[in-house]
Amino acid sequence: MNRIYVPGCFWAVLIIAFLSDKRFCMDQFNFAEIRKKITSYLDHDMSPEDQDSFLTQIQKDPNGQSELIRERLIRSKIRENIHRPHLSPGLVDRIKNKIVR
Repeated sequence: MNRIYVPGCFWAVLIIAFLSDKRFCMDQFNFAEIRKKITSYLDHDMSPEDQDSFLTQIQKDPNGQSELIRERLIRSKIRENIHRPHLSPGLVDRIKNKIVR
């Protein structure tokens, strides 16, 4: 098998080109900030203007989009698997009657 020699500087140039390509970089914010914004968005802790700005940023970033989808999926699975106990019909009335007014 013949081997092709590739100088080390070639790999450095290739890596720099890869890292500088906008498609592979986070758009204006790093991963921790994306996670924080996704959490705020899904928890409805953002103003409508911030939501619009966030959605615009996330549409430009495929990594952010996949992280948003992943977080939504996790939250939906958690909601599906949480079993809440059913309250008896008179429980709320009994509690209300015991509260001193």
